Amino acid sequence: MKLEFFGAAAEVTGSCHILQVGGKRVLLDCGLIQGSRKDEARNADPFPFDAAQIDAVCAKVHKALARYGDAANYEPGSIL
Repeated sequence: MKLEFFGAAAEVTGSCHILQVGGKRVLLDCGLIQGSRKDEARNADPFPFDAAQIDAVCAKVHKALARYGDAANYEPGSIL
């Protein structure tokens, strides 16, 4: 099992993590970065991982832009 942190590791918004287990990659959170215009401009950046390699997306009960706002830009995979 491996957990990778791509967002909200050094800030509050933009939560984005990948859990690797059993040969599968599960996207946990896919949030928008919020704050100044400069901060929010980072939402247009490409994902810091290969989205085609994601096997599933896990949406937790807590819903917020900081958690799932960028999910609209995610295409491959399936939603659990």
